[in-house]
Amino acid sequence: MDNTSDTNVKMIERYVTYVQRTLGKYRQIGGLAQGGEVSPTRVNWALSQLFDMGLMLNSEYQRAKMQFAILEGDYQRWYDEKFIEARQTVHEFYHQNKSIKPSVKEYEIQLRHTNAIDYQKWQVSMKEAESTVEFLLRIREQLQKYDSILVTLSANMRNEMKNLTVQDRGGKPSEQFYRRRIVSQEPEVDPLTLMQGIFEGVQKERELDEE
Repeated sequence: MDNTSDTNVKMIERYVTYVQRTLGKYRQIGGLAQGGEVSPTRVNWALSQLFDMGLMLNSEYQRAKMQFAILEGDYQRWYDEKFIEARQTVHEFYHQNKSIKPSVKEYEIQLRHTNAIDYQKWQVSMKEAESTVEFLLRIREQLQKYDSILVTLSANMRNEMKNLTVQDRGGKPSEQFYRRRIVSQEPEVDPLTLMQGIFEGVQKERELDEE
């Protein structure tokens, strides 16, 4: 395995580890079913956690965006400096033939050739930072959808509880009976599991593109 392939593999491993750790952090409010049942208590608990989860996710997303922006600026300064050096090298090569005017593409090829190792490191760092930002953005979007799902599910539960004919001794609807009704009607919702599938699909597409 050459240095380029080894660098790419390490980057992917770091990214996969980050994705798995992040999914584990936010998945705790995903699976609503406990013991094969979904209760109003569980739904309300998930709703109560959404605000803090949202704050934490937004904070992490903004941090990743800032890191990516700083990295982009550092890379651009490095690239500009190396581009000037590459242009000088190409002009010196054509010094004796004034009729040939080098193209920008030749400068870029010279830059990548002269700085192959550093250029590859920069590309890997940029891809990793950009992928992190995109991943967190997808989770934010999924969490917003999940918020709507929970609100709708909670409202439906309240309405159905009012219409239940089975009551416990205190005159309130039986939650055990209600749980059975909900499980039979509502599928378990875990958007972060869907995110894991999306991530794996994206990784497979990238691997195919690299091949």
